[in-house]
Amino acid sequence: MRIFTLPTGQIGSAERTNLLNGGIFDQAFSQTAPTVNPALVADSLLFLAMFAQGLTYRPRSGTARTIRGVVDRDPPQTIEEPPGVMGKRITIIAANRATSTDDDDYGGIASSEVDTGGDRIDVPPRVGATAETRAIARVSDQDGGMIRVEVR
Repeated sequence: MRIFTLPTGQIGSAERTNLLNGGIFDQAFSQTAPTVNPALVADSLLFLAMFAQGLTYRPRSGTARTIRGVVDRDPPQTIEEPPGVMGKRITIIAANRATSTDDDDYGGIASSEVDTGGDRIDVPPRVGATAETRAIARVSDQDGGMIRVEVR
């Protein structure tokens, strides 16, 4: 039996299947290109269901939309783009697809649509704080299920 370790305990494959059968699994397959591993997308959506918060993505060339993402707030450090700038680095993990929470439960940002320096995202600098609009500095990681962006 495959075990997934989570902050709240452990979920076995039967419990995971029950969570996925609640609609997450169906969404993953209905909105995924056939070249993307469906299990990867399903796991990504499960991760978002458990840990994500609501954010507003503001693409330079489009309409703002609500997405869900996991926010990681690091201490101040040098941000790679633009070079040598000091600031509080915040990374956001979201579904790698161009949808809104109006389209599905999670929304997302497709790696193909990101305009670094032009796109912005509303994110609270601390838990419980009011969201601030920040520029997306770079895409730090991506795969078929998730995208990680760094904001400044």
